[in-house]
Amino acid sequence: ELSEAMKTNAFWFLAIGLTLQQFARTTVVIQLVPHFVSQGISTTLASSMMSAFGIFAVLSKLISGYLSDYIPSRFIFIIVVIFQMIGIQFVLSNNEILLWIGSSFMGFGIGAMVVLGPAVTTELFGLKRYSSIFGALNFPIAIPIIIGPIFSGIIFDKYQSYNIAFNIVELLLVIAILSFIFVKIKER
Repeated sequence: ELSEAMKTNAFWFLAIGLTLQQFARTTVVIQLVPHFVSQGISTTLASSMMSAFGIFAVLSKLISGYLSDYIPSRFIFIIVVIFQMIGIQFVLSNNEILLWIGSSFMGFGIGAMVVLGPAVTTELFGLKRYSSIFGALNFPIAIPIIIGPIFSGIIFDKYQSYNIAFNIVELLLVIAILSFIFVKIKER
């Protein structure tokens, strides 16, 4: 039952972690091509870097799906958020090779989220009322979807750089990791 799930700390820590992690997608990922271009990379090359992002996102879904059969998904969440943080640091560099690596790390970190959200929800609450529980967990994600692009655009307009916005997302990802650490799965 949704009402029972909402009475648990795990539900709220998971909702916080998922919501904060979403800022990586809505503040960083959608601005990667403009960020690369602002770093002097051609639009064609920047788009190619996003192809690397996509390839690693697909690989991440396959790998995280497989691993979540053996390792609790909340631990994999932590690992892929760390990949996102490393990726952000690389895309903040002025080195073309590091931009490629950063885009790939971001793809690997972001791609897994699609698989892990449903997996951890099932681990925590089972399949009974899964859809209503998962829907409620995802409702707060509207906040970064609305705020993230506007925030990064305002930062860029003011400073002609996405660095501040991307670094703030890193802080939010640290809080997301802490939230995922506090997601405890009860024995059934």
